[in-house]
Amino acid sequence: MVQQARSGDQWNLKLSQQLSIQAEQESTALMQELNAYLVSQEEPDQLSWKWGLNEKFTVKTSYEAMASGPFIESCNAKVWQLKAPLRILIFGWLAIKERILTTDNLTRKGWELPNICYLCRKEAESVRHLFHACEFTSLLRREITVKMPELSSCQLFQRGSFRAVILFSKHTKVRHMQLAFCFILWKERCRRLFQDKRKNVEAVGDEICQEYTSWNTLRREE
Repeated sequence: MVQQARSGDQWNLKLSQQLSIQAEQESTALMQELNAYLVSQEEPDQLSWKWGLNEKFTVKTSYEAMASGPFIESCNAKVWQLKAPLRILIFGWLAIKERILTTDNLTRKGWELPNICYLCRKEAESVRHLFHACEFTSLLRREITVKMPELSSCQLFQRGSFRAVILFSKHTKVRHMQLAFCFILWKERCRRLFQDKRKNVEAVGDEICQEYTSWNTLRREE
């Protein structure tokens, strides 16, 4: 069915009935969203559960979803519970949905760019590479645990998925630190790309700690 609905790299969905102006606009917006995703006929389909950790179904998350009321809220919405500036919460929301404009996402939208990580200069850039596997990110994570020894024993911050840490860590300070970590890491990536300037691991670590500390000040003022 999917193969029949696609023509080359575009979706070709033909509706039998005439749409209203509003429905036509919504249909156009939907097509734009769908065309941003590449479909490989060589890979098998996969199921995902958006209300659970790592997109895997569990009975517990199923009950939690049903208990949330008639409008089931994605677990991603937990990012809005954090006490951080709005612009950074918006960034966090986009990051955990893997919608920030990394090179691979821009390529899907039709941009012709060399797909290289601007931090390590060794591998292709994606959200998961940037916040998980990048060599610079690993060094920076170690730097933060040196600057903030209370995080040195938190394995979730050191090795866990950045998404899982932000959404599900039981320690609020760890959730805030991971969000600050990702935001400043992205800021350094953009600094290198657009300004041709760079900071070393120690300087970026200082910037993360300053950002995190400023949020603590905001929370105390509230």
